[in-house]
Amino acid sequence: MSDKMETAEYPEVRRSAMNYLAAREHAFAELKTKLIRRYPSSLVETVLTDLQQESLLSDERYAEMLVRSRMQRGYGPVRLKMELAQKGIRDVLAETALSSVDDWYEQAVRVREKKFGTSFPVDQKEKARQYRFMAQRGFTSDQISYAMSHCVE
Repeated sequence: MSDKMETAEYPEVRRSAMNYLAAREHAFAELKTKLIRRYPSSLVETVLTDLQQESLLSDERYAEMLVRSRMQRGYGPVRLKMELAQKGIRDVLAETALSSVDDWYEQAVRVREKKFGTSFPVDQKEKARQYRFMAQRGFTSDQISYAMSHCVE
């Protein structure tokens, strides 16, 4: 593809990228995947790099937004770190976003109490069910144990 053609498509690619960003924050890799379906890879890279330099596209901002929204839905740090990695967020940015949460242990207590109440599990089967639920939500075994220890007998 010629440079003239790529230059002519630049505003169109930028407009598409801005439309995606107007709806919600996106990670660089996520937006790149969406745009590459319709536009040349080199042009998409150029547009996205320009948007990053203008602070219109930020993986850091995206990571913080994702952690905040998923935390409100009751997810833990293990699951969030995995989800951020799938979205193409570097480990350093993921760790920074996850460390912005005050206390994952208290989050685990809130999630457990919302789902199961404050009472202690009646038997081992129920305790295992609650543990599995919390693990699927992305909490560490320490956080789950902490949440279970805050049950009322």
